[in-house]
Amino acid sequence: MKYIGLTGSFGAGKSSVLEALKNLGAIVFDADEYVRLAQQKGQPCYSELKKELGLDFFLPDGALDRKKLADYVFSKPTALKMVNGIVHPVVRKMHLFDLKTTHQTTPEATVVYAIPLLFETQWHLFTQSNWLVYCDIKIAKERLKILRNFTEKEIHTRLNHQLPQKEKIKLADIVIDNSGSWEKTKKEVEKNWLELQILPKWNFFTRIAEMEQYAFGC
Repeated sequence: MKYIGLTGSFGAGKSSVLEALKNLGAIVFDADEYVRLAQQKGQPCYSELKKELGLDFFLPDGALDRKKLADYVFSKPTALKMVNGIVHPVVRKMHLFDLKTTHQTTPEATVVYAIPLLFETQWHLFTQSNWLVYCDIKIAKERLKILRNFTEKEIHTRLNHQLPQKEKIKLADIVIDNSGSWEKTKKEVEKNWLELQILPKWNFFTRIAEMEQYAFGC
């Protein structure tokens, strides 16, 4: 198995690149999807979040109001730290379970893990190669405003909780520039995917033990 980290600043186009890698044959996992699953009614984080946040952050049907929660935590660092403390351990547990399952069922797979805070959480130390989806900040902001209806303030607040792109570039092994057309980005992805195939196998058993130690202190 090969294990690749994928990240990108808010609005850079990480999800699109992840989908392109999936189409090329990668097995992909998305930290954002794990978060959504973990926060659903009846799932691991739901009761704890309800206890800490109160009913104001839940919709009439009982579902977590994710937009309201995001607006709140990104404006209040202590709240963000609290929510991350609840959610991140569950996300790590879910991902490590998927990694083990993939190694058992598809040992020759190339696994790509998309995680917004790849560098901020030090998860990049466990991967073989780290990909950064880059986008000129002005272009990213325009896309977020037009395609996802984010305001300038909302964009700034979220970006403020991530490493600046220039710092991420220093840490990345591969930088995919998504500032231009999708066809150009796709060609970059395909080129780097071919080069990725020469990587040796990831040392699964050693690395998974290190990841568990880091994630849970066990």
